Amino acid sequence: ASAAGRVHALWTLKGSGALDNRLVSQALSDSNQGVLENAIALADPQIHRKQLLTMVDPVSLRLSYLVILRLGDLEQSDPAWIDSYLALLKAGGAEDSWIRKAMLSARDPLTASLVVGLLESGQTGQYADLLEEFTAEVAARGDWSGLNHILQSLDSGDPGLPEISVVAGLSEGLPHGQHAWKTIAVLTEGPNSPLQSSSLAVIHSVVDAAVAIASNSTKDDFERLAVIPLVEERSMTEVFGVAKILMDQSAGPELQSAAVRMLSGFNNMRTTEFFLEHWHAMGLTARQEAIEVMASKENSAMLLMNRMKAGEINPALMPPFRRWWLTRRRAPETMDLAQELFGKADDDRSSLISKYKTTLQEYSGSAERGKEVFSKAACITCHRFNEEGADVGPTLADIRFKPTEALLTDILDPNRAVEGRWALYQVETKDGSTLTGIIANESSSTIELRLPGGHSEKISRSQLKSMETEGISLMPVGLENTVSPAEMADLIAYLTSS
Repeated sequence: ASAAGRVHALWTLKGSGALDNRLVSQALSDSNQGVLENAIALADPQIHRKQLLTMVDPVSLRLSYLVILRLGDLEQSDPAWIDSYLALLKAGGAEDSWIRKAMLSARDPLTASLVVGLLESGQTGQYADLLEEFTAEVAARGDWSGLNHILQSLDSGDPGLPEISVVAGLSEGLPHGQHAWKTIAVLTEGPNSPLQSSSLAVIHSVVDAAVAIASNSTKDDFERLAVIPLVEERSMTEVFGVAKILMDQSAGPELQSAAVRMLSGFNNMRTTEFFLEHWHAMGLTARQEAIEVMASKENSAMLLMNRMKAGEINPALMPPFRRWWLTRRRAPETMDLAQELFGKADDDRSSLISKYKTTLQEYSGSAERGKEVFSKAACITCHRFNEEGADVGPTLADIRFKPTEALLTDILDPNRAVEGRWALYQVETKDGSTLTGIIANESSSTIELRLPGGHSEKISRSQLKSMETEGISLMPVGLENTVSPAEMADLIAYLTSS
């Protein structure tokens, strides 16, 4: 019979109750990929366990993935399980995100044993992402025995990428656990730590090394960026000290952006004062991210806007969505200053669109100048076009096929028709921070908010104070205060150019 015929026969027997374990076992030895995939689905994980484990092979990552999922409900205590999964990871499976997800989805995952096995292999540099991801799962599950085993497999004398990856995973996973130890500081300094003293010593050694690496300008940027999550575990004084070094004009944009994000969780007024003090050393990307942090609370936003009013910072740098938010605050002093700096939006959208349309009919825009408008109007913070900008809002790939009036409506009256996935959400956390963006992903425990600029922020539901949307677009109303009719003609010429 053909492969298709064999598959049909298997499922027909299954439907009639005549499929026995012997036939499934034969199908699991078939030479055809399609038959094997169906046989895996029909196999009894307990009865066919040993045969299924032999199919975990780097020759076929897809079959390995299906087998790992099929075996996920069993207690994975057999050493053969660890040997089989380790062999797969070492032979290329570690680089496959779906293989890693399948292993992590098991009822009783082998993550701690797999991390230790990879650490003991001696070739750990290529496994940095996996070490961090798997350790985070072990920490979130509160598997203290597993964590002790992992940490005692590290080289605490000379911490390198493997050690940093493991402790970074620990830092990432702790906040998501159903236990009292939510941070490395609480875990290592608090009473009754569930970890052994030797494990705590390893953590201290790695975090100390992280601060030294981040502060060392002779280290490459990749290595310095990798340790930033661990620097955040130190005291406020130490974190601000490292941030000052990262803000040096000679530092790359990624390092400056990392410093901004590192400080975003601290007291907003102190953070704002720090950003303003180092403003002239910051590159464009870091400035945009810093403004988002400063504008996320009214008190720090007032400090920022007063600097704008004094002429020290260009008001045009304020993102349009933040202008919209600040001009609608209940506090009169905030609203008045924002309206003074950014202007009031014209509520009559139809007449405004007609005014701009008239200019476009009389004026032939310049695509070259339009490229500058695309950046000036902050379109670049949410849209990617011609290899520039952030991939946050809708794609502009087919925009050149739209009629001019439709484009004007989309730009000047973005709330006329709003698709749900592009609706603006305002999230307030229990510490008083406000984040504004679109929901990129959510689960029972976390919400991932995609912010203008392309940065994503994961927020634990336990830290949520409120999450609201009025169904308005991520793209703000009021761009007429930034883009004149002539500049709009240039912008549309740029967007519709081939």
